Amino acid sequence: MGRNLRLAGKLIRIGLAAGRSAPGDRLRRWGLFGAAAAVALVTLATVAAFATYDGRETRADARGPVITGSARHAALLYREGADSVGSTPVSIVFVHPVTPDAPVPAGVTRWPKPGEVLLSPELVRTGKGEGVLTRYGKFAGTIDPDGLVTPSERFAYVRVAGTPPKDDHRWMPVSAFGSGGGATGEMADQRPVSSPVVGLWFLAGVPALALTVVAARDGSRTRDRRSSLLQALGGTWRHRMLVNLGEAAVPAALGTFVALVPYTAASVWDTRLPPTGYLLDHRDLAAAWPTAVASAAVSLLLVLGIVVGTHRVHRDGRSTRPASFTSRVPAWRLVACGVGAALVLTSQYMPRRAQVFVFTAGTAIMWAFLSSVVALVTRHLGAWLAGNGRRSGHAGRLIGGRWTHAHPGVIVRLALAMVIGIGVVAQMQVWTSRLGLHSHAAVLTHDRIKDTVIEVSTGGMTAAQADRFRSSLPPGSALLTRTFHDPGAPETRG
Repeated sequence: MGRNLRLAGKLIRIGLAAGRSAPGDRLRRWGLFGAAAAVALVTLATVAAFATYDGRETRADARGPVITGSARHAALLYREGADSVGSTPVSIVFVHPVTPDAPVPAGVTRWPKPGEVLLSPELVRTGKGEGVLTRYGKFAGTIDPDGLVTPSERFAYVRVAGTPPKDDHRWMPVSAFGSGGGATGEMADQRPVSSPVVGLWFLAGVPALALTVVAARDGSRTRDRRSSLLQALGGTWRHRMLVNLGEAAVPAALGTFVALVPYTAASVWDTRLPPTGYLLDHRDLAAAWPTAVASAAVSLLLVLGIVVGTHRVHRDGRSTRPASFTSRVPAWRLVACGVGAALVLTSQYMPRRAQVFVFTAGTAIMWAFLSSVVALVTRHLGAWLAGNGRRSGHAGRLIGGRWTHAHPGVIVRLALAMVIGIGVVAQMQVWTSRLGLHSHAAVLTHDRIKDTVIEVSTGGMTAAQADRFRSSLPPGSALLTRTFHDPGAPETRG
């Protein structure tokens, strides 16, 4: 046992020394540092997304109203409304306490007086210029963070001055808060957590993994010769693994550690994400610290696993040359690339909910095995050029074709860098257009009707008052009326 440990330590030290003296070692160290940091950032961003969604749902449930079946058991009347500050929506909750001890939701210590309002800090910050401090009533204070889905939520509680009309069915009787069904504010149109996570890994995770492969294979000729020598001396895959780990562990660990810095800062202070202006709640990220540390360790192991996996040698014992693009390309890789391409092409015919997932999975599979297809095509192209040069007596074509046939990896890396780069840009455009479709339609609607749609409840107005209101509207206004029918009242026929 002690002998094996001493041998392992010696092999790791060999790897550490090789990382400082191999040709191009500085470029590879920085490459592994950046790749490990990128993979860890994507992994930690995934943890932050899940933690944020959990925190949002917890706080939304804490303020969700418990609707009663009868108004006699209600302690409070509750109605939801909407407004906007600029182009940003605002959620408004109108309340009318029925009993002196009417319950309050999370984030509210007491209900304000009639005609007063409680606003979220972000609504106060962004809406001062539009008069939100007086728009809904007299400003009575702010909502505590426990009552907001996120610190950037624009939310308001308005206590109405009068008694709500009985025939207005928008008012709901509430007996308590904390029902677990809060769908107000930012929760009203929340997309599932899979949506940002899939987009994150597809647009950032896949390029980060590709960067890891490129960094791991940088300067690989010297490393491949060393692997061949170790195998010729009787070394197993474990011995080669220890040397490769010793060479890559330090820069990869430093990159992972650096990626923890922004997560640490976001778990201490609320962090605004540019350019959206979304505020991350630091409490959510702080609660997920154990998961974040474990995820960072997994991302480091993933980077080191890629380093080890890209420096394999043949297992048959007949050759000590490392596996490379000059070797025979396994047929299953070609089939896998074809399956990925087929998924991309057929994703548009899938059910709507599965289209994005199938398209994303197919593209990732196609990218993962595209190098094998390009290598095979490049080798055949090199062989054809060499044969053509030999038949025509063209020495340059003969030499170039044989070099291309023997070193297709150079062509593969150049081609894949361009293909993946174009693919990432194209996917960003696809995701942006898909996610922005509804917002674009809303902007067009706003440009057409502006902010001139006002909803007025006339349950307490007499006919003369309604006529006076109609006559006082500015020229060009259109008035639409809607009558609510009470199922419990006898129907009147004219």
